[in-house]
Amino acid sequence: MLSHLLRIVALFGIVLQFGCSYVKVQPTRASEPVTLASPGGAVQVSVALKELPGSNLAGERLYYAIKYRGKDVLLDSPFGLDFKDSPSFARDLTIQDARRRTVNETWQRVWGKRKNVANHYNELVLKLEEANAPHRHIELVLRAYDDGMALRYVLPEQVHWGDFELAAERTAFRFPGNPTVWATNPGGFYNSQESEYVEMEMRALSPAEVYGCPLLVQVQPALWVAVTEADLTDWAGMHLTRAESEPNTIVTVLPRPHLTGPRWWFGPRRRVPLPGASSCSETGQASSSSRT
Repeated sequence: MLSHLLRIVALFGIVLQFGCSYVKVQPTRASEPVTLASPGGAVQVSVALKELPGSNLAGERLYYAIKYRGKDVLLDSPFGLDFKDSPSFARDLTIQDARRRTVNETWQRVWGKRKNVANHYNELVLKLEEANAPHRHIELVLRAYDDGMALRYVLPEQVHWGDFELAAERTAFRFPGNPTVWATNPGGFYNSQESEYVEMEMRALSPAEVYGCPLLVQVQPALWVAVTEADLTDWAGMHLTRAESEPNTIVTVLPRPHLTGPRWWFGPRRRVPLPGASSCSETGQASSSSRT
């Protein structure tokens, strides 16, 4: 987990270039994929509303997938937020509109291996709304870097969505095959964060256990992925577990119901840095992901 100090340091910097565009789309259910590419085109993210054949999840849902230089990193992976005493925000959704922008900035940090950090990404913001009453809506924010991607949920304050309590987050990461992972099992949510990382096959992860961040995954001999988070404020720290019915899928798990409304809430960014085990520290993506 990134410290709050890291987020404070990330506020320093000089914006060199900034661009923004707005794309209006027709409200739609099942859709062609909405795609997002990194500035250099190395990372490709696709998002689509669809019903996935063979999935244990019923109904039409929002899925995302990631490729790196044409190679599968994540297969179709679902999103979902569960709320106490109200329906989950996971299925029968519509994409109301989309906004895009490109950010290319350099900022300076006060500690670390490199003083000057490049923060260059393309961003896609999707407004998602329930097809049926009460028509709640959230925003899904995705960023594509040339060495990874990040996503976050934004819960806007809205008239028809009063008091709520977020009970669970169900962001999934579905990998191809049965990759090797390096995982730490701290024995629960409340721990010293100093557990040993153990090498194992992903299918050997237990759905009954929680694993800490980052989780390191070797997708291919020269392709490594780390699943972690950034910009953690007013949200429970992310842990991971294996999906019970899918041995190649890990899902987020939070320690407790923790988020109440109504008000604007910005979730932490779920990060997937790649292609090497050291990419997130070498390039500064870890700290850049904490920037707004």
